[in-house]
Amino acid sequence: MWETIGFLLDWTLRVTGAISICWHIIKSFFPNNEYIDNIVIKEIQSIDEAVNLDLHFFEVFKVNPCMEGQYFVIYPVNADIKELRIIEVEYNGRRLVNKKVLKTYKDITNNRGVVINTIVPDTIPFIKIEWNMGKGLKGEYPISFNGFNGNTNIVSYRYENNILRVINRIFK
Repeated sequence: MWETIGFLLDWTLRVTGAISICWHIIKSFFPNNEYIDNIVIKEIQSIDEAVNLDLHFFEVFKVNPCMEGQYFVIYPVNADIKELRIIEVEYNGRRLVNKKVLKTYKDITNNRGVVINTIVPDTIPFIKIEWNMGKGLKGEYPISFNGFNGNTNIVSYRYENNILRVINRIFK
């Protein structure tokens, strides 16, 4: 009996050790966070400016129908967005937490976009955009001024490599 337990324990430790070594080798080739530029979010002056962006179709979403604010356009570049969510967030003293999903868009393809009309706060953001590109690519952008020069545009975003993304890049 002790021989069987020793045999099982020996092989369990061998297999978990081999898996651990392989995982660390894979993680050393793929950093934990990377930047990618297949989403564009930029402030525009009016809806007419969105027409000049060579988008085939765009939808307008007003966060507050009673107020006019700044316009932002979000669209994919040579990619497709599987899901885009506009979320109301609040600050709980430590971080931003999701309060309510205001609108969800599915399957936003290349040359299509969403124009968002909202008030941009100088301090803590109250609207956040989250998107899922599929294959492990997820991004988010809280709409607020950057605190430096008032710029609100992004041309790249940071995402985390999860196991799906690592496997996709290995067998690409």
